[in-house]
Amino acid sequence: MIKGINGQPYFNLDQYLDVEGFAKLHAEMSKGIVLSKYKKEGNIVKPSGAMEPGSWQADLKPSCVALEEYYQLPETDPIRVAGKELGEMDNRDQFIQYLKLTMGAYDAYQFVFLKTEAGGWDSRFEEKEWTPDAQYFPNLKLWLENLITTGIFKHLGRILFFKQEHDCIPVCHRDLYGTDMGVHGYGTHRNEFIHISPNDQKQMYLWDPETNKKVYIPSRACWFNDSDWHGAEKNNKQSYGLRIDGKFTDEFRKKLGIDHLDDY
Repeated sequence: MIKGINGQPYFNLDQYLDVEGFAKLHAEMSKGIVLSKYKKEGNIVKPSGAMEPGSWQADLKPSCVALEEYYQLPETDPIRVAGKELGEMDNRDQFIQYLKLTMGAYDAYQFVFLKTEAGGWDSRFEEKEWTPDAQYFPNLKLWLENLITTGIFKHLGRILFFKQEHDCIPVCHRDLYGTDMGVHGYGTHRNEFIHISPNDQKQMYLWDPETNKKVYIPSRACWFNDSDWHGAEKNNKQSYGLRIDGKFTDEFRKKLGIDHLDDY
């Protein structure tokens, strides 16, 4: 099933945002991604849904699985020995590259943070500080701050670019927590965010494991229940999307018709 929010699989947010203004920042955002000093390589977090059937394509090995396999190797294995010489997770991004070469780790993404991820997974939607890399996105910062001025967000939480490598398949997944909710299980949460892309190159979808059907999200800006299965299609061009975590205003929740909901 796709749980969705208030009976909808996703919300098209194009009408509420200046999507054209965002698209005009494409050159600045591309330049800023290139200049950013800290590009986080891939994802090693294994959410509680990661091992469920269908969580990734059968021939792909997410970095979290490659990392587990690495630590299961004997201490004397040449791959372990060389990995220790690299410092393992003390140099995270370098080590993920090493896992891709030695263990077949697969990940389509690099991440660039405009507002920090400090505080951990559970604090994503709390108010966050700008990162040093935000200096490379001056007009985007103004666009983002306008989301507060125009009554979309009460505050901005974690903000990051998902840069998708060309010819790669983003792993279909669920954004779950440490509690194991079982196959296709759901818990309640209050995850409010906007995902926005400057164009339609990033083909996002929600996946229904019961019918094995995809529901595509055609809008440039959207919000969905991130504990539903979601992913994106292979693209022969590099692409990116921006995820903006935070807390919606009561006014905006009313516009969306969800002001009667305490959680999702």
